[in-house]
Formats: sequence, C-alpha cells, structure tokens
Amino acid sequence: MGNERGGTAVKGRIRQRPATFASQGLRPLVSALEASKTALHREMGGFGVVDAAGGNPADETDQAVLEQEVVFTCLLKQRVKMRLDQVEQAMQRLRSRSYGLCQECGRQIPLERLRVQPDATFCVPCKSRLESRW
Repeated sequence: MGNERGGTAVKGRIRQRPATFASQGLRPLVSALEASKTALHREMGGFGVVDAAGGNPADETDQAVLEQEVVFTCLLKQRVKMRLDQVEQAMQRLRSRSYGLCQECGRQIPLERLRVQPDATFCVPCKSRLESRW
C-alpha cells in the first residue's frame, strides 16, 4: 500500500517509512526474526504424528489419554503455526519497507518494543486499547 513518495497508507492516512530504522540498523531485528523462524520450523518438525486410532489401547482410560494427547499436540501445532505466520508477516513487512509501523495508528513502533518483540504489529498504546476491548 505504498505511494510515489514512499509512504504507507494506514487507515486512510499516508505514513512515511521509518527513517530512523535505517540509521539505527535493522540487522539485530532481522537476525532475531530469522532465528525465531528457524526455531519455529524446528519445533513444527518435532511434533511427529500422533494418531488416536493407532495402536490398540488396553482400556478406555488409555484411549482417553491418547485422545487427549492428540488434542494437545494439535493445539500446540496450531500455536506454533500462528507464531510462525506472525514472524513471516514481519519479514514480509521488512521487504515491503512497512516494518515498524503500527497497523492501527500508523506511527512508528518504538525500537525498544521491536527489540523485545520483533514481530510486533502495534505500538503499546494501540495494543493496550485493542486488548481492553476484549
């Protein structure tokens, strides 16, 4: 959603790309995102296949435990996949030069926040406001 001046449209407004990021260097943030992506891929590969129908549990309790393991593993995989999607979206924002802009207000997300959470999509005030609505 860029324009000819290099800005980014956010909720109908045009925001300039964060100039200070270029001078401060994005390399540590890029490295953190790449490390997260690698770790999440490794975690996804470590889940293996759990099959509730596989094997022949001796009793109903064993079957219930096996089914619980399947559900728990599916939930964990879903959570890791969601985190992986967030990291990949942050990397896409880096490529499109919209990284570091709050998706709610369009202002630059402070570098300190991005150091803590490199895939952040909202500044702290907007994130707090959005969470208070829930």
